[in-house]
Amino acid sequence: MLHHSNPFISPKHEHRWLGLVLITLHIILWWDFSTSKPWSELWLRVVLLIHFGVFILWQPLWSRFDLYHLREIILLGIVIAIFIVFPHIWLITLWLCVLLGLMGGRDLVKPLDKMVNMAAILFLSLELFIVNLPQLFFIEEVALLYQFSPDIWLWPQYLLLGIPFTFLFISTDKEQEHRYHVDFFHGLTVSMIMIIMALGSLVIISQGKTIMPLAFFQMSLGLIVFILTVSWLWVIFAGEQGVDPLWTRHLYNIGNAFEQWLEHLAQPSNYKNLTPQEFLR
Repeated sequence: MLHHSNPFISPKHEHRWLGLVLITLHIILWWDFSTSKPWSELWLRVVLLIHFGVFILWQPLWSRFDLYHLREIILLGIVIAIFIVFPHIWLITLWLCVLLGLMGGRDLVKPLDKMVNMAAILFLSLELFIVNLPQLFFIEEVALLYQFSPDIWLWPQYLLLGIPFTFLFISTDKEQEHRYHVDFFHGLTVSMIMIIMALGSLVIISQGKTIMPLAFFQMSLGLIVFILTVSWLWVIFAGEQGVDPLWTRHLYNIGNAFEQWLEHLAQPSNYKNLTPQEFLR
């Protein structure tokens, strides 16, 4: 679990910085990567530089990247330079998945922070499905729709901007203790689920000649059924009370005998038929 500590930026503006990160990302994804005009490529690199600059001010991994050391500065500069020098749509999509992982791995406590975080995950997911996939892969219905009515594709992109724009008007308190934690396992899970949904939807579209919204719905339904089935099997055969202990166990797992005894004790099915005297033995 990683902890954020940014002494330069007040936590009060954390959601506003996040809104700017998402707005600049949307502008980048909105860009026509097929054009070869020099001024267009120059402006794209400028927006990328602004995006990563705002991201550095917002990011929840500040203590992970100790920017007072030259090695970390060089490493971070190389990563940013790769995106700026080679602004390819595949790299931008990879970066979007990384942002999905960061947002999905945040361990938040306050309801307002959770609501903003969920809205950001929704925004990034819609960006992946609505903006990225048609740019990366040929989807026949999207191509036909764009051919007959090019302007109709602009409306979803304008509507998507409304989500991060609302973040600009949301302020938070100045407490940092319970807001800037990122769990790698949770973030990786969220990112992988979105990637599986995107790739699975493409397979359904190509094999079944299904329209894109229906393919997304079918893939989402399939994932839900799979997760519920695994949860049911885990409860029946593994004797657990649900998948929630499995989901959070890695946060506290140190593997010693005392922890295993506590874990055994935390399962009501292990002692619900015992008498008080038997329980204390």
